[in-house]
Amino acid sequence: MLWRNSSFAVVLAAIAGPAVAAPPPGYFMSLAVYRPSTNSIYAYADLTANPHVYALNGPYGQAGDIPVVGDFDGNGVYDLAVVRISGGNATWYADTNHDLTADPSPLVFGGLAGDIPLAADFDGDGISDLVIYRGGTWFIRKSTDSTTFTKSLGGAVGDVPVIGDFDGDGIPDIAIFHAGAWTIQMSSGGTATDNYGDGTYKPCAADWDHDGRADLCVFLNGVWKFKHLGTGGTFDQYTFGTAGDIPLAGGAFDTDALFVWAGASGTQNGSLANPYATISQARDHAVDGSVIRIARGTYTEYVNLYGPSINYAPGLFGKNNLKLFGVSRRAVNIAPSTGYGFRLWAASGYFLENFSITSPNNSGIILGSSDGSYTNPGSSATIEFNSIANTSNYGVLVTGQSQAVIHRNTITNSVNYSGIGLQGGPASNPAKATISDNEIASNGPINGASGGNGIEATQSSIVTAAGNYIHDNGRFGIIGTSDAQLTIGSNTITANVLNGIILCGGSVGASDKSTATISANTISGNGTAGGSGYNGVEFYRSCIGKQIVTGNVFDSNTLNGIYIGGGTLNASNNTFSNNQNGITIQSNNYATVNTIVGLFGNDFTNNTKDGVFAQLDPGTTAHDMVVTIGSTQGSLQNHFSGQGFHAIGCSATTKLLLNCPAGGNTFATSGDNIESTCSCDDIFHDGFGP
Repeated sequence: MLWRNSSFAVVLAAIAGPAVAAPPPGYFMSLAVYRPSTNSIYAYADLTANPHVYALNGPYGQAGDIPVVGDFDGNGVYDLAVVRISGGNATWYADTNHDLTADPSPLVFGGLAGDIPLAADFDGDGISDLVIYRGGTWFIRKSTDSTTFTKSLGGAVGDVPVIGDFDGDGIPDIAIFHAGAWTIQMSSGGTATDNYGDGTYKPCAADWDHDGRADLCVFLNGVWKFKHLGTGGTFDQYTFGTAGDIPLAGGAFDTDALFVWAGASGTQNGSLANPYATISQARDHAVDGSVIRIARGTYTEYVNLYGPSINYAPGLFGKNNLKLFGVSRRAVNIAPSTGYGFRLWAASGYFLENFSITSPNNSGIILGSSDGSYTNPGSSATIEFNSIANTSNYGVLVTGQSQAVIHRNTITNSVNYSGIGLQGGPASNPAKATISDNEIASNGPINGASGGNGIEATQSSIVTAAGNYIHDNGRFGIIGTSDAQLTIGSNTITANVLNGIILCGGSVGASDKSTATISANTISGNGTAGGSGYNGVEFYRSCIGKQIVTGNVFDSNTLNGIYIGGGTLNASNNTFSNNQNGITIQSNNYATVNTIVGLFGNDFTNNTKDGVFAQLDPGTTAHDMVVTIGSTQGSLQNHFSGQGFHAIGCSATTKLLLNCPAGGNTFATSGDNIESTCSCDDIFHDGFGP
């Protein structure tokens, strides 16, 4: 090892690195191995580039040293340290300049026999904290103030400590590997267990598939294997290293990037040693495909990101495919006093990751065209692992012909508008977004005239929403109007002030072609505004399209699980419980088209009024209602508490005819089976119980 500021130098002999397989596509982190036989490090730079190159390659340390990696200076790049235990002290020699030379003034922490050193950012300042594992007790030295706190996990002979963000909340989780048995103490609460590997493997943790959660990792004889926590087996493997190597993973060693450090002074060329002071400076010096790494700190600029068609300053044209990575969403704050956080102008292929974004006078992130119109080509970006909060307008706004992947962010407390908005663009090429695994909450004014939605899709925009937690928004969890197309699956949509989901809008006679496929969601407790209540899902009377609702749970919504006032609905295999009505079906002269509903294989339990309620308003002459209640799933049963309520209820001036084919939904109710204002064909084949 060379000691920085030493008075002597050592000539390093060239050492060949290990053989490597091709990196997986879309890679965003590094792998490294430390070879005790030569005390050498082999660390790949960020594998977004091909061919990939070493960021570190050479000897560092001495026999008996323990290698540890972490970001020890908060610039977004992993550094190597070796820990030398001697005389009851553990001395940490870090190389933050990536020159295989130890930084001056090494830290001392730990040092008892058997101590195992690790590193991770527990205090959220963007700098890895020093960690010592000692027989089941984890001693963590905070970089913010050098104080120490402890955690407890493990302690058995043969336990090996591992650290990774397994739950994806941006906070490290501690784990124990014992001969293939994993026990993980989640920062978000609870403990997870799994089995992967055996006693011959060395454990590690890395977000190999870049979904925001660390994967289980085991290493043996140069082969890395990866498994998702709690599911399946090996989903990928990678060849790098050789027998006897120590695996080092978890972050990026990339030094072939442009670096930014808030408030940097002196020489600024974007290098690791001389970073730019602003993100905009890095943008100006980037080329197509550049990686920009933003160090911890607060950035008060609003950042314009331009595509190559835009000459935004003398001699400066925009770029595509820039990747902007903050060191940590807990440590990099984008906080402009005016304007938006980021705005993309006809810029494509961007990545925005690991930022905390606030914007008291505008939106957090805006994607748009070169001139802000909806007629010209828009922007495209992947927006991941950010915290976007306390914006005046939208958290994220996708306009015109823009496209976004919005993944694993928290988007909260938009003051006047919605968490995510899509608007504009021609029907042939509208705004599009894939929205997955986000928390979208507490957006907009409570019960305001506009805004206040978790997700808002308008003007032919196309949304796929999956795995999100959408709650406590001031109006609707999700709204789609003006011919929007929504695919909504496996979300939790709860406690929104009005409806969980609403489709269509406009005045009497409007024709809204918005459509939705709504499947496998939990839609509960919506309509907290009180009054007469609100719905889990509402299809407004202006809807003219076909809607599919299947496999959802509707529970404790304050009015209906589903309300439909126009268009066509196929609802199958849903569970309705503890709503006022499971489903309400209505037709009147204000609707745009007939109301046509098919209900198949649904389960209605403990709804306080009717399981299915059909209402043909008095004087309705313009439109018909066609309701078919039945399927081939005769084993499903219903239960209603309270006397006088109905399995099927109707409100009409004349008897309302419903189609109830044999083998349909099975009802059991404490009131009567069919209200007297209903007439149900084949009723005795429909299996009503006492």
